[in-house]
Amino acid sequence: LLLEAVKGTGKSLAYLIPAAAHALANESRVVISTATINLQEQLIGKDIPTLEALLPPNGGDFRACVLKGRRNYLCLRRFEALRAGVDLSDDEARIASRILIWLTQTETGDRSELRLSQGEEPIWRRLCAEGAECSADNSPFVVEGTCFLQRARKRAEAAHLVVVNHALLLSDIAYGGRVLPPYDNVIIDEAHHLEAEATRQFGFSAGEREITSMLERSEALRGDVRAALRGSAVALGPGGRLGGIAEAIAQAAAGARPRAADMSAQLGGFLKQHAAADAGGGQQPLLLNRAMRVQPDWSQVEIGWENLRLALSNLTSLLEKLAEALTDGSEPGLELVVAEVGTLLQEAKEISDGLAAAIETEDPQRVVWLELDRRDGSPLVASAPLRVDEVLRERLYEGQRSVILTGATLRTGSGFAFIRDRLGLWDVTASTVESPFNYEHSTLLFMPSDMPDPRSSQYQQAVDQAIYLAAQAAGGSTVALFTSYAQLRATADAIRAPLDRHGITVLQHGTSSRRRLLREYRQTEKAVLLGTRSFWEGVDLPGDELLCLLIV
Repeated sequence: LLLEAVKGTGKSLAYLIPAAAHALANESRVVISTATINLQEQLIGKDIPTLEALLPPNGGDFRACVLKGRRNYLCLRRFEALRAGVDLSDDEARIASRILIWLTQTETGDRSELRLSQGEEPIWRRLCAEGAECSADNSPFVVEGTCFLQRARKRAEAAHLVVVNHALLLSDIAYGGRVLPPYDNVIIDEAHHLEAEATRQFGFSAGEREITSMLERSEALRGDVRAALRGSAVALGPGGRLGGIAEAIAQAAAGARPRAADMSAQLGGFLKQHAAADAGGGQQPLLLNRAMRVQPDWSQVEIGWENLRLALSNLTSLLEKLAEALTDGSEPGLELVVAEVGTLLQEAKEISDGLAAAIETEDPQRVVWLELDRRDGSPLVASAPLRVDEVLRERLYEGQRSVILTGATLRTGSGFAFIRDRLGLWDVTASTVESPFNYEHSTLLFMPSDMPDPRSSQYQQAVDQAIYLAAQAAGGSTVALFTSYAQLRATADAIRAPLDRHGITVLQHGTSSRRRLLREYRQTEKAVLLGTRSFWEGVDLPGDELLCLLIV
């Protein structure tokens, strides 16, 4: 079933109620997938509690939960290994202290509760459950029932409704159903994002930033192994061999770094030479087709890649050698090393295989392009499948008793034809639920025709003034949506003091979590909320909570 229902029609409860009734009656499981965290939080924090209140008292023991990807959960084995180590860095000691306090409060081990900074991300990658293969044989936390990932999965296995995001849903089909518990009914909300997420899940992107990160962490294994074996009996036996392999890995990674830099320079030069300039002074993405591959300077890219490929191949072999040598994970200090080696080995293979496929071959079923990384302006090699319709049909739809796809914006000028084609929905019933709201009499759409050119210095001042006047006229209850963090910050700085004099509070995306900002917005009598991408969808502000919406 393909169903479009516009915002405010109550489609969440409309699918939750029959899904819960079906699951309870048949003691089965329904998976509900969303694209945004906002909608996930709305389902768990608001809609499902409302649903539970509507269920009859004798309707059974209804259970619902959220399940996230492995990297969202803390691995207690790895955390204990970090704590047991010596020579912790300042950052490691700081995050360890935070986690120790957090462990006295958390029930889920979900990283979203920690609010990690970008600088703490590399440490979290070593502590999360990504790549951890825990069982009762090697983890006391599994035996005790305190492993956060295992507990999350058990909750999902016992739940009637399991709420996930599109990324996890598609990871499950990519890895052959080893991520989610078995299910035969799925509801996909915000289905207009499904194709883009599937393209990301089955696509590839890497550049010098990703390669250098992997190489630096490979070099750091030398110190990790030394610290883990210090004072250990293992150091007297196989530990000497472990140290030797780690030393070889560090040298191989150090030798690969200039090759990665050279490869990046060749890609950057090729992109600058052949890509069109964008409005910001950079380069637009460059399609890597046959015409580009026969350009004379492409051979320099191929030479740079061959040099890097050989270095990555050598590094991968050494990582595999170390992984084989680390067969005894019983030493507490080696736990983090085992986990890190497994993660690095997977990353090295994915980077090498992805670059080889993009640079060496032409696959008519995939598109390959070069672009600049928005984070630091370095060149990226990216590839993605041209279409995802067949993989969705074969791995997601087939075998399900029911598949429901819904959203507020599924149709185009040709009705449902476009989305049916892109998502492989060949045998589907499509329908539309029209809005019950009389927008013609209740809503005013204003399109200013006197705004300065966005490239001029007067444009920002005009945006600030428009938001200030609108918020003042509405007495708060105003949300302004931006596509630029820089512009959002400039507007916040400009309007905060003037609106404060009128008793209107300015709330700014980036100063707190989405959930806290929305809660503060609802609880503040007069407020203006300035948000970027994550506030564009999945935000529920009914009635007088939102009187004025501005889109910049």
